[in-house]
Amino acid sequence: MALSAVHKVLKHGLISASNPAMASSSTAAAAALKARGYAGILSSESAGVMAVMRQNAKWALVPGYGYGDEDGGQDDPMLQEFRAVRRALFSWRDWDTVAPVAYLAPFLQVIRSVETSGPITGMALSAVHKVLKHGLISASNPDAAYAMHAIADAVTLCRFEATDPDHDDVVLSKILHVLLECMRCATGRLLSDDDVCNIVQACYRIGHQSGKESALLRNLSRHTLREIVHAAFGRLPFLPAESDVSDVHIDNTFSVAAPERAETDSVLSENGETALPLPPSSPTKGPGPGRAESVVSSDNENEPSPFGLACVLEIFRFSVSFVALEPGADEQSESVCAFGLQLVLASLESAGGDFKRHPALMSLVKNDLSRAMLTVAPIGRAPVLAAVAATVLQLYMVMHLELKMQLEAFLRMSLLPLADVKPVTELDATPTPTTAGLGSQTGHSDLRRVALECLVDLCRQPNFVPDLYVNFDCDVRRPNLFEELVGLLSRGATPGQGTGLSDENLLSLEGLLAITGGVADRSATAAAAMRDETAVTFDNATNAPMSVDDFWGTMRDGNGGVAGAVAAQTAGPGRARFLRRNRHLKRRLLACADHFNAKPKKGLAYMQDIGVLTAPLCATQVAAFLKHAPGLDKAVAGEYLGDHHEFNVSVLGEYVSLFEFKDVTLDAALRLFLDGFRLPGEAQKISRFLEVFAEKFFAANPDAVSDADAAYVLSYSIIMLNTDQHNPQVKHKMTLEQFIRNNRGTNGGADYPRETLEAIFHEIRGNEIKLADELVAVRAGFDSARWGDMARVSEKHPDAGRMLSTSSVPVEEAMLYDEDLFQVAWSPAISATCVVFDFPVEEAALKEALDGFLGVARIAGHRGMTTVMDQLVTTLCAYAMPANAGVSTSTSTTSSSSGAVGVSQKPSVLFGEDDRKRTALVTVFTIATRWGDCIRAGWCPLVDVVLRLHKLDLLSGKVRAGLDVDNADGGPMLSLQADADGKLVSFREFHKAHREAAAKLSKKTSQAGSSILRGFSQLLSLDDSTWGGGGHATPPPLTAEEQSSEDRATRCVEKCGVDAVFAHAQYLGDESLG
Repeated sequence: MALSAVHKVLKHGLISASNPAMASSSTAAAAALKARGYAGILSSESAGVMAVMRQNAKWALVPGYGYGDEDGGQDDPMLQEFRAVRRALFSWRDWDTVAPVAYLAPFLQVIRSVETSGPITGMALSAVHKVLKHGLISASNPDAAYAMHAIADAVTLCRFEATDPDHDDVVLSKILHVLLECMRCATGRLLSDDDVCNIVQACYRIGHQSGKESALLRNLSRHTLREIVHAAFGRLPFLPAESDVSDVHIDNTFSVAAPERAETDSVLSENGETALPLPPSSPTKGPGPGRAESVVSSDNENEPSPFGLACVLEIFRFSVSFVALEPGADEQSESVCAFGLQLVLASLESAGGDFKRHPALMSLVKNDLSRAMLTVAPIGRAPVLAAVAATVLQLYMVMHLELKMQLEAFLRMSLLPLADVKPVTELDATPTPTTAGLGSQTGHSDLRRVALECLVDLCRQPNFVPDLYVNFDCDVRRPNLFEELVGLLSRGATPGQGTGLSDENLLSLEGLLAITGGVADRSATAAAAMRDETAVTFDNATNAPMSVDDFWGTMRDGNGGVAGAVAAQTAGPGRARFLRRNRHLKRRLLACADHFNAKPKKGLAYMQDIGVLTAPLCATQVAAFLKHAPGLDKAVAGEYLGDHHEFNVSVLGEYVSLFEFKDVTLDAALRLFLDGFRLPGEAQKISRFLEVFAEKFFAANPDAVSDADAAYVLSYSIIMLNTDQHNPQVKHKMTLEQFIRNNRGTNGGADYPRETLEAIFHEIRGNEIKLADELVAVRAGFDSARWGDMARVSEKHPDAGRMLSTSSVPVEEAMLYDEDLFQVAWSPAISATCVVFDFPVEEAALKEALDGFLGVARIAGHRGMTTVMDQLVTTLCAYAMPANAGVSTSTSTTSSSSGAVGVSQKPSVLFGEDDRKRTALVTVFTIATRWGDCIRAGWCPLVDVVLRLHKLDLLSGKVRAGLDVDNADGGPMLSLQADADGKLVSFREFHKAHREAAAKLSKKTSQAGSSILRGFSQLLSLDDSTWGGGGHATPPPLTAEEQSSEDRATRCVEKCGVDAVFAHAQYLGDESLG
């Protein structure tokens, strides 16, 4: 009974694993086992290091092997430390209370020593690596932080006697492994900012210090750095949003500055030892190696705090510093640049979503990183651009809402120009910073393919296309990036004249189909009620009447677009209506700008006719148009504003009143003012512009200058300085002292402060006042003028640099804009997909084209877009139409007694051999079956296809029976002619009798040998029984291969379900059948 009771207790789990007594016993046993295991690891590693040391001549004569009699001789101090540690190892029970430096000291001393050889140092490094890997240093140990600091300090200062390069590389590789494990282990977070920065610097120098390292060591160094960046940024999510950033620095001047290194930078020092040299001073290490303290002494009170944002920020800055190239850079420089982008990519992959919590990191991304990527993208070869593209894609996925202007710059200055179709003959003969990477046809093709791949990857992102449309095409101040993207892909999908279908063409098609595919997916899941609601509200928003005051008030209140508009802050149909209306305003302004660019007076009259401007003209409204309208020719705007007529002068006054210059420096205000137009060449007009500007600036900043005249003179001086510094025809540039001398006494008789003039001089010299003209074609490369324009727009409003998101919940907002997106993309998508049917392609490309057609049909069917459906059906019917029976296609020849005679193939055989026609046929009937109610004019070509199939006898008996008209439908239609008995017969019976009579007539004419009469009789009798013209009344028998092709054609037609399409016609609406 007692045994049964115990059995039941065990069976029902009455003894819990959490029982304190049991847990205590288990914990004690585990602790003892762990202690023995740790002691065994250190004992074996100590023995290994001592054995290697004994093989060296310096320690060969020392008696004993660690456990010998102390009276037998005096051991070396390093061996004595190993002996002391080995004696104490198995006496330690609680390793969490043992200071790690107590057992690490001998190993770290070996690593630091300049007397040890490479093999000895390598064994010590392996021992430290095992200690870290097996977790001997617990995070709960009070001395763990100091131990990690001691390890990092010793390994980054590792010194050993050099032997041969191969053996030295082994030791250097072990250093890399140890430093990486320092960052990866559980106690790696205890390292200080300086420790981590020194680790990064040491890993970099191992692979790039002399420039003569082996490829293996260099690649291992880079791999280690990538993994360290992953580990460091993995801590970013746990850092507070506002962290104190201390001054830490990583030096990378050993590699980036020059590929060829001096001998003084070699890994081998003068005394023949290998070392990891430090910069002249270090935040934690002082002036050099002599600063090392004893590794066994610990001062927990002064130990540094764990690494945080300061270290992460410096690592990111260190990574960005590699992203730089000069025109004509060699392969090594490009490799370093791509490596820097890989480090950036590693940081984004680890914690890209947490960057926005730290303004310092976001500032580096928005400014330093973005400018560097825009600069190197067109200069480098394909690997550099591929790294840039991967980084752009990652930036969009993790933080695109914070990077509106940067995304615009990446697309307009880099990806779109590089992906566009551009003949090599249009490239500059001499390489420039924007064309150095485009120096050959092969190089341009590689860059174009990489850029296209990046654009297609972006299009595959679920909300990229609607985000692009909402934030740019619906923003009056920003370019129509979605339309530009669709136009580029449409041009890229069309092969050049006389060329075949290339991979770039198929890639462009893939991008277009990704756009329509995204719309199709959302259309399939969208609720019908929501679609109806948005359609009504959109129409009302677009067609609603708007007065002139409302028009310009909307422009002013919304900052000309999305940024700052109250209606754009809340997701949903309300924001969609506002953006739809904003898009309508933008289109009207673009049309007005086109008329104004052609002829200003006629353009203003046109705006009066459509109600944008009042009659008579109002200077305030014209000034608002010149300030806000996109697509203006800025040279024309400058000529109009600079005209001396009274109305033009009043417009200029109203124009300058639209600017806000308060608390803005004079050079920044002048740069902002001149951004909207191009200064005319006449001195009088320039003077008129500057007079109005100076009055406005002085009124806004009376303390900045003494009077308006002083602002006028200094503005004129700034324009002259800008021309002097950036005009290549000026050989002798103005100096700072000359600029200061030229402006003496111009501030109301007094001098400007020297620091003010110095700031203006350096700003103008480093950043040219350059017009960002929208009508000038954008070339690949960093454009300071466009970048400055984007920066000024983003500074006007706190949210101007942020993107609106269309991925709202619970209902995805992107579907509210799908109709607008589809209206832009459907025609290019159909045209591009048709190209696949014009060229021989692989089966995968043909299937992709089929899916593209079905995607367009799905959208048109869900939204009832009959025009799109008719165009699609008509296009597919043209490709699906089988060859006529009277069309002769000489594909083979046969020999007869009279010689070689051309023999045409049967049309049904040709149809069975043509994969494209059969694919098009299946597609068009699939569309007709699913969305027949949306087809209008498309039924005509569809019926023509069915008649052609019937003429070629490709309709099976089942299909023919399904198409017959039975008595329920009123019986068969009767012919207008009667038979011999005077009885009316059906068309089918009449046609059968007519064919029999025609066959007899054909036999007679063939015996007469007159091919003309024979063909004429066939035409009169509508006989299609013969499909060749080879001189035989009956066609030759089909070969086995031809019969197989004809069977394939028959199966294809059966699969189409022709009878089902027409059987379901009774359910179609009146509009579809009308």
